[in-house]
Amino acid sequence: MRSTELDGVLFFEGTPDGWTMGEPISTEIEGLFCSAQLASLKDVKLQMVSECKRRGYHAIVQFEYGQRSSGFLASLFSRDDVKWYAKGILARRN
Repeated sequence: MRSTELDGVLFFEGTPDGWTMGEPISTEIEGLFCSAQLASLKDVKLQMVSECKRRGYHAIVQFEYGQRSSGFLASLFSRDDVKWYAKGILARRN
């Protein structure tokens, strides 16, 4: 199964063999004080890498990510109405 790596943490979009699943993880980058449109997938992954390492895991499996609108009301109070999101499950090698 194909994976990507960032700062020592592997990201799998599926569920590879040989890994023990842990707890779910998720993050969002919103545009309240900065423009989320200028953020990138790398910014989202870096937030997840930090938390993954802090909790003692080595990978994130079932990784999903994207951008979505914050909604009309949120757009009135922020620089843009887009937010990045990502979620997955923390994992360790067996």
